[in-house]
Amino acid sequence: MPLIHTADMARLEGPLEFQGAFAHPAEFAPPSQPAAMDALVAVIEQNPGRMTILALGPMTNVALLLRLHPDLEGKIQRIVFMGGNVHVPGNASAAAEFNFWFDPEAAQAVLRSHIPEKVMFPLDICNHAVLTKARFEEIVAARTPLTERYKDDYGQRYPGFLKNPNATGFLWDELAAAWLLDTGFVTRSETAWLDVDTRFGKTYGATFPLDRRLAPDATPMRVMLDLDYPRLWTLYKRLLTAH
Repeated sequence: MPLIHTADMARLEGPLEFQGAFAHPAEFAPPSQPAAMDALVAVIEQNPGRMTILALGPMTNVALLLRLHPDLEGKIQRIVFMGGNVHVPGNASAAAEFNFWFDPEAAQAVLRSHIPEKVMFPLDICNHAVLTKARFEEIVAARTPLTERYKDDYGQRYPGFLKNPNATGFLWDELAAAWLLDTGFVTRSETAWLDVDTRFGKTYGATFPLDRRLAPDATPMRVMLDLDYPRLWTLYKRLLTAH
């Protein structure tokens, strides 16, 4: 669960198409020092300046790491993450992307940190990685145990291609993970110092330029904006359909 945001707060904003952990709050404990963070601490301490964190989903665990172990902030080589929206509208709200909206305070802690290298995959690039039923069929045609799981997930759940052939999905977290395997599929990026709106309201979780007086030691983001989709899809399909 997020550091401050709650399901009751979320309901004040109206109905949500996707609620994340808010949909099943009983399954999630309040924020604490989880085993995942213990593992992060150990591996960073053993490999200072050499570790990349791949952050998929809200930033809660990473923010807790930075707050409880501030000495490790500069020992992380790089963080690569999916989250935020810079030049395009949000998807959890009109203003905010889901991962940042779900735990804005955690995202703000990471963006204001002085981790040496930050690589951000916002909705700006993800909106160019459209998943259609035709591409879905390319994956499920392999008929492996993995693609059968894929068929059930993407076919019956999001975006529900087996129920609605005209549905549209997007690749999100996959782009951040794929970049660690092939940096060359990104065709356009920019460097920016960014912050997250933590004032509760319609812009809660929105991404905006950082007032650097608030975090003078913050490092900038490399913000990914566009991609060579055929190149990315070749990698994605090869890995998902491998026997």
